Amino acid sequence: MHSKSHMDLFVWTLLALLPVGLVTAQISQSTYLPQVTGSNVAGRITSTTFTLAQPVCYFDFQSLGCTSTCEVWLVAAKSAAEKNLYDSEKTTQSVTMMTSKLDIFYVGSQSAYACNQTNNGQRVVRVGQNVDCVSNTCNGPLPMGSTVNVKYFVVNPITNNVVSETPWSTNINLLSPTDPATIDTWFGKRSAGMVVITAILSTLTAILLLLLLIMFCSTLRTEDPNLIKSPINQDPYKIKRYDTHHVRSSTYESKFPQ
Repeated sequence: MHSKSHMDLFVWTLLALLPVGLVTAQISQSTYLPQVTGSNVAGRITSTTFTLAQPVCYFDFQSLGCTSTCEVWLVAAKSAAEKNLYDSEKTTQSVTMMTSKLDIFYVGSQSAYACNQTNNGQRVVRVGQNVDCVSNTCNGPLPMGSTVNVKYFVVNPITNNVVSETPWSTNINLLSPTDPATIDTWFGKRSAGMVVITAILSTLTAILLLLLLIMFCSTLRTEDPNLIKSPINQDPYKIKRYDTHHVRSSTYESKFPQ
């Protein structure tokens, strides 16, 4: 009786683990390691975002059984617990179920990552760029100064399950904002080179101002030799006569004859 009970328990255990094993076998591993773009990309790492190179030609969609409908997604884990949560549920949960617990968002269809894509320069994905995001599936800003690990994975929308994935990226450390009040502005903290450059620039500025002042003073003291001053010859006793309303006074005419 006891042996039969143990046998039944063993059979039920195998049946419970069988779907997990089948799904796990279907998840192929890509050799592509997600990584932050090079320094030629502006804003490659900020306090809430970072840019990743896209995994073009790294997924073999044909061997995955994808016709033209498979999708490429990305998961961003902000802790070891979130990484373990994805790794434990990718074989038992659909992507729809995982989006309620993890930061997972759609990055493109399989046609955008096929090997026949024309190389039009570096293609990137900016993680955390949607400032209006209010859910886990719309690529919202990441916590400031956090450490993030990401991976790409392929989803078959017919089954809504993961069929291929990349390894987890190395730690991506976002920038931590500095409180302006904590910045030490004391002059003694400057390097010797900065002190020398500051002293030279200050001296040159003072010399330039002195030269401008000298030029201005010399301009005021210079007289034009071609300037001829004509004396003002005006007879103080000669007054021009004016007639008002054609009225003439005999007394006025006698004193000031025309």
